[in-house]
Amino acid sequence: MLDKIHNIEEQLLRENKHYIYANMTREFYQKFINIKQKLSLEYNSYEKIQKLLKVAENNQLLNKEYKCIKKLDKYEYDLEKLSISIIIFAALTLESYIYDYGARKLGDSFMKNHLDKLDPISKVVIIVELATQKKFPKDRRVYGLIKELNKSRNSLVHYKSSKKI
Repeated sequence: MLDKIHNIEEQLLRENKHYIYANMTREFYQKFINIKQKLSLEYNSYEKIQKLLKVAENNQLLNKEYKCIKKLDKYEYDLEKLSISIIIFAALTLESYIYDYGARKLGDSFMKNHLDKLDPISKVVIIVELATQKKFPKDRRVYGLIKELNKSRNSLVHYKSSKKI
């Protein structure tokens, strides 16, 4: 009986994780959209200030330009942070969901013993094929999106510094 309760708790924890990761991804994405809109408005303001500065340069306009540049820098920095968060949490969502799906369809021990150490793309393809008894549609857009997400995630998580020339 305790084993059954433990298995139920473990499954709820797994399901809860990908639900939390998905919600975090959505929240980061919504913030990203909001900041992108603010950035667009701020670029419009900057362009107007630039046009006015061509006509007449004065301290008030230079001060506005400086404040505008500071806002642009902050928004661009925020967008970069949110982009990283979106990619990482979208990958976490996919990885935790596909593991949970595989555990539910194929069994926890099968997942742990045979599929756990596969790369995320192979995990998706193999788990879906084993669970559905159908070939994974590698010719579909979803496969390309999964590959692109994994590539983006890996470039962030396994970042390699390089010398700038």
